[in-house]
Amino acid sequence: MKTIKVLAMTVMLLTASVTIAAVNNLNDGYDPSIEIASLLENPSFDFEGNMEAVVSFIINEEGELVVLCVKTENNEFESFVKDRLNYHKLSKNSLKKGEEYKIPVKLILKRA
Repeated sequence: MKTIKVLAMTVMLLTASVTIAAVNNLNDGYDPSIEIASLLENPSFDFEGNMEAVVSFIINEEGELVVLCVKTENNEFESFVKDRLNYHKLSKNSLKKGEEYKIPVKLILKRA
């Protein structure tokens, strides 16, 4: 099978229907999904098609994002998401500590 060289970037599909509960009540205009999307840009592995996952996480007492679960069928994608997000401090964290959040993530293949 022929190896496909890929230029890829992540695209987060984080719309108004995203289930980040506390974000609805923020008045400062900060959207953590934008920062999370930037952390997942330029994946370090090759893939042949679009991939999707639902990422569950909490914010710990130190203000760090802690990934609880990545629901996906691709183990490499799961490891990539955990490596990039786990224990990363968001620049302006308005999320409640200890509360669980879920975001859908979609990695889209862009061929050169």
